[in-house]
Amino acid sequence: MIGNILTSIAFIAAVTSAVMYFLNYRGYQNTLNFGRIAFHTMATSTILASVFLLYLILTHQFQYKYVYSYSDTSLPLGLLISTFYAGQEGSFLLWALWMSVIGVTLQQYSSARADLEPRVMSVFSLVQSFLLLMITPLVKNPFALIYSEPFMASANTINSQFFNLPFLANYIFTDNSTGMNYIKIDQSLVETFEECWNWIKRIYHQWSWLKSVTSKFLDANPSTNLVYWFCSYERSIYFRLCRSYEKRLQRMD
Repeated sequence: MIGNILTSIAFIAAVTSAVMYFLNYRGYQNTLNFGRIAFHTMATSTILASVFLLYLILTHQFQYKYVYSYSDTSLPLGLLISTFYAGQEGSFLLWALWMSVIGVTLQQYSSARADLEPRVMSVFSLVQSFLLLMITPLVKNPFALIYSEPFMASANTINSQFFNLPFLANYIFTDNSTGMNYIKIDQSLVETFEECWNWIKRIYHQWSWLKSVTSKFLDANPSTNLVYWFCSYERSIYFRLCRSYEKRLQRMD
């Protein structure tokens, strides 16, 4: 959500900057300051979006499809940072980042030279608008959640303990040609986990002794951190609680 907001603001600000600079070139003197403000807003938003994506990569936030697709917990720091531009979305964001840094310098340089600024920055902002358009949520979105559309995740990346949970049976698929297992991750799986989550929270509130053990875990947001907890790391407390949920389902049957 944060990343999408930042890239959307950057794109709108870039288009606004291009229009304001062009109007200033055409003789509307009162639009120059608006063009400058819009350009600096674009640059700030782009830099913040880049920092946020790098943070997601370094902290292994696998609930984001881009992070899940290109990064890995076994990578050394240097290679982990390089996954920032491993895909098209990250590459476009990297280009937009460098354009923002260069653009700020260029804006300062051209502003001191008569009417050079509106002529240069209107074109520069228009080019930047194209780059930012490519990473908006409607095109190539580096901040898309892994379950925003159906996604097949390799079973090798999933904690094997979760395979015993009864509600995952409908999401496990086998490729007959390779013999590999996959987990279908989509919105319905999120809703199933949230149902389990809500039951766990009711147990959490009913038995106070659980608070000291699981308080940090239960403070997380299930919809945004689902795959982070689901993939990569063993969460024994969560697994035991889910097993309790499984037994409850069996009793209901």
